[in-house]
Amino acid sequence: VYDEDARVSAFYNYVEYISAVETDGYAGEGSYRFGASINGTKHYAGKMHNARIWDKACSRARLQTNSLTILSGAESNLLAYYPMNEARGNMIADKAHGANLEMKGGSWAVPEGRAATFNGSNYIIVNASASQVDQTMDYTIELWFKAKAGAKNATILSNGRGDGSEYDNSLNSIELGFDDEGLLYYCNNGTTATCSGTFNDNNWHHVAVAANRTSGRAQI
Repeated sequence: VYDEDARVSAFYNYVEYISAVETDGYAGEGSYRFGASINGTKHYAGKMHNARIWDKACSRARLQTNSLTILSGAESNLLAYYPMNEARGNMIADKAHGANLEMKGGSWAVPEGRAATFNGSNYIIVNASASQVDQTMDYTIELWFKAKAGAKNATILSNGRGDGSEYDNSLNSIELGFDDEGLLYYCNNGTTATCSGTFNDNNWHHVAVAANRTSGRAQI
C-alpha cells in the first residue's frame, strides 16, 4: 500500500508487516507484469488470482473486507481488477477499465471445485418457508448437476410428483430428474417434458426450468 505521503505499508493475511516506511515519491509509468520482474527475470512459481489495483491507500480493515467480496468492476477508486478466472485462452480480462493482460507461457489452474455428493440413497431437504413458490408466481430454478453414467429413474429436484397422483391431487408441485430410460425430464401441472440428448454421462451440466404463468408455459 503506497500513500500520498510516499510511505509504503505491506500486509499479509490482514496483518501489517511493513508499516508506513518512507520512500521516494513514485513516478512510475508504462506496463507492469504479474509473475516476473519488468525486465522478464525473477519468475514466480505458484498460483495467483483476484489481482486488484486501487488509486487510494486501503486500510487493513478495507483490505480484509475487499478480499472477501466479489467485485463488479465499477467500484470507486478501482483502477484494475483481474479475477483471473477465464480458465482458457491467454487473455486475462480487466473487469474495471478493460486494460486486459496477455498471459505469456502460463497455464490455468482448474480445480475440481466443491459440491454436494449424493450416494443414491440420501437427500437434502430445503426449508419451504425460505423459498416459497405458489401457483400465481413466475419462477426459475437453476442448478448444476453431474449424474453417474447411465443414471435412470432418479430425481434431481422435487417438491412432489407434479402429475396429480398425490393424495391432494396437487398439480402445482414439480419433479426434475431422469426417467426409466435415462432421459432428463420435468413434470408439472400434469404434463411431462423430456429433453433429448445424453445428460447422465458423468459430466457437469447446467439446467434451468423457467415457468411463465402469463403465457402458461414452462421451458427447460
